[in-house]
Amino acid sequence: MDSKCTPPGREAAGGPAAPARRVAQLVAVGFLALPLLQSCGEAGEEDVGWKAFPVTAFCQVNVQGIGWIDAETDYLPHVIQCENGGAGPESLKAQAVAARSYMYYKMEGSGSVQDGTGDQVYSCGRTPGPEHIEAVRATSGQVLTYAGVVICAFFVAGADPSNRSTCVATSSDGDPTNTERYVTYNEGRSGADVEQTTLGWVDPGNVYNRGCFSQWGSRCLEEAGYGYQDILHFYYGEDIGIETAEGDCVTPPCQASDPTCDGIDDDCDGTADEDYAPHACGVGACERTSACSGGSESCTPGDPAPSDATCDGIDDDCDGTADEDCTIPPDGEEDAATDAGPDAGPDGPADNAGPDAAEAEADVARPDGISPDGQSDSPGGTYEIGLESGCACAAAR
Repeated sequence: MDSKCTPPGREAAGGPAAPARRVAQLVAVGFLALPLLQSCGEAGEEDVGWKAFPVTAFCQVNVQGIGWIDAETDYLPHVIQCENGGAGPESLKAQAVAARSYMYYKMEGSGSVQDGTGDQVYSCGRTPGPEHIEAVRATSGQVLTYAGVVICAFFVAGADPSNRSTCVATSSDGDPTNTERYVTYNEGRSGADVEQTTLGWVDPGNVYNRGCFSQWGSRCLEEAGYGYQDILHFYYGEDIGIETAEGDCVTPPCQASDPTCDGIDDDCDGTADEDYAPHACGVGACERTSACSGGSESCTPGDPAPSDATCDGIDDDCDGTADEDCTIPPDGEEDAATDAGPDAGPDGPADNAGPDAAEAEADVARPDGISPDGQSDSPGGTYEIGLESGCACAAAR
């Protein structure tokens, strides 16, 4: 292979939380696409063709000397802790995306990843903290892409920028690992204008090389208010894609709240379904309130009555209408519609002509002229029942 296809050697790592710089041999095999290079010489963009594929998640990673381990819950949290563990949340998320991208590149190209500064450090004797686990979870499945491939996302310790406004290091800034020379500053750059890092084969045809991330610089950018996606664009260019792979190990991003009863902690606060809002099911007397337990929602309406003969404004038989079966006695006969004063009803004199007419009572005839309490209370042999406003009983009369 031409020397342009082989990156320079590397030195021991150092810097914040033992971050290491990446050096990898760039091979002509990709994840999202297979670039068709005519040679390893002075290839231009016209020498490359593309065949795109969906991004499929690597849920397991083969770590040399260790074996196959879970990528999202084991490998990446350890790498984040070992490589840049003392960084803030946005810098850690940027580190997680870069480390995942590099892992995908290596798994597709060679089927394994070294545990060490030759690739990425997994074993450093430190247990990932909640912040490292969260950085991986918050960026679950996210990788950096360009021109249809997952890039080889180089990252190094770099120098700690003294200019906290621009976060661009200079030759006067401390660089104990001598890795600032590999860092690229690609904010606002796209296409062929993006600076490639000398850690990889520098050529416009090498779409895997889109620059190099600085771990010290990412901390400065977070202090300046950059989010993790902004940090990634700062080093890898404005046209770098941030894609989410598909697979069982990829979890959805955090939501603002957790109202769905599904047993999933959608807002990532450690509790599932805490924002669930109960709702009603059923109608009338059958109406009940839903409940959420163990990620399952339940709501069972009550049993309806056979009919709705009671004049009480309640839909006893749960058919959407209240009191529709309420009627006056079949043998009754109305004597006076209301206590409206001295006027008699259509079949006889009024029996309640006093000042309490506002009680809106009605007289219902009985064949024997006896009221329910055994007393005849009107000349027409009627008794009184109360009328309730809007009741189907009154409407039936």
